[in-house]
Amino acid sequence: MMTLQPPHSNTGVTHDLVIRTGFIMLKSFKDLFVFDAYTVTIEASPIDVFDYLSNDLLLSLEPAKASLGYDYSYRIFSGADSVGFLQYGGDNTGGRVYVSILGSYSHVFYEHITKSDFIYYVVRADVKFDYIGADVFDRLYSKLVALAKQKFLKTSLVGDWVQQNDGRTLYIGSRSSVYMLRMYEKFKQTQLLTSEEVCRLELEVKPKGEQRLRAREFTPLDFISSCSWASEFFNSLNFGVDII
Repeated sequence: MMTLQPPHSNTGVTHDLVIRTGFIMLKSFKDLFVFDAYTVTIEASPIDVFDYLSNDLLLSLEPAKASLGYDYSYRIFSGADSVGFLQYGGDNTGGRVYVSILGSYSHVFYEHITKSDFIYYVVRADVKFDYIGADVFDRLYSKLVALAKQKFLKTSLVGDWVQQNDGRTLYIGSRSSVYMLRMYEKFKQTQLLTSEEVCRLELEVKPKGEQRLRAREFTPLDFISSCSWASEFFNSLNFGVDII
């Protein structure tokens, strides 16, 4: 892992995207950290990106409604499953092709595009980890709230916190910041073949400026390690040893 000195605010929050810890995990745990969203802008013609998605990744595209200031948009499919969208054109979009892949296919996309010859910039990367166990949401909630208070991080609650039938979500950090972590009761949102509680943790990272280019080199664990308070939290779960 790369080791760089990060700038800090007076609250101790890391604003630049750098690797600040030596975060070591047992392989069995490390492999469970994967991308659940991966969004990039690519310096290439739309035709070249179309060909790459169609021929190299065997994905299909269908026209869709454009957004985010782009003129043209296409929904991306893997078989019958919608996995993301592609957009391009527009006066204020920088001339790059925008590709956003969501869900489990995002990690497949990440593994492919890192081996491509494209010059691209990481706009957003979500790293997920599923934690399974009895009352796991409540136990992790206490840890995260204590950490947020210590680091002066914004918190917000969404979902069914009164009757607890439809699932709860806790957000740590702000949507406008580089880092935001959410935790939610995944087992209440999907039909899983398990009687245990499945709690999903997702670190959403939105690099800024030149850091978007550097972020191409980052693995899921690198993104975790680049956030001081997130790496502190995951280390507290005793997955591995922090060697700062």
